[in-house]
Amino acid sequence: MRAEIKRLHQLGGVTSLYVTHDQIEAMTLGSRIAVMKDGILQQLGTPEAIYNRPANSYVARFIGSPSMNLLQGQALGQGGFALDGVEFTDVGCPAPAGQSLWLGLRPEQLHLDDSSPWRGEVRLVEPTGPDTYLLVNTASGELCLRVSPQTRLQPGEQVGLGVAWEQANWFDGNSGLRLATNPAGTSVGVE
Repeated sequence: MRAEIKRLHQLGGVTSLYVTHDQIEAMTLGSRIAVMKDGILQQLGTPEAIYNRPANSYVARFIGSPSMNLLQGQALGQGGFALDGVEFTDVGCPAPAGQSLWLGLRPEQLHLDDSSPWRGEVRLVEPTGPDTYLLVNTASGELCLRVSPQTRLQPGEQVGLGVAWEQANWFDGNSGLRLATNPAGTSVGVE
């Protein structure tokens, strides 16, 4: 049905307003999306912008299936970040040392890395055909990873976790607002 609605909209060439509570429907049909919570506009933008650069932790959790993983940690300064007792240096963290942050990572921005000191235990393996989702329990909570369908793991196995840091989203630990960064990766405030 979504494909037919989109096709009719494209044929008509008119501006349309479509209201839905289904975030996947909004992402597939909309050229611009308004995300609202309790009657307050949280973000207005293209599906790509909302998915890749959510304005706050609410939008980050709401958009995407599975949703974005949010992990609480602390800025170390000079681009470093501490999470689960592991210190990551020069990863582009945009906050001054000591600031509490939420690190936002989509399931496809996490990967298995045997050499990583950041570890977790596989709790669930969900093959979907083109992808496999892993639920991994860490000291920060349960994470969802999107991995290759050829990945062969069993619940209970210990794995190392790697991050595509250049795609990371950073949110203020108190307000939940996205932290803006400049090309050098340093903080320029909240967006």
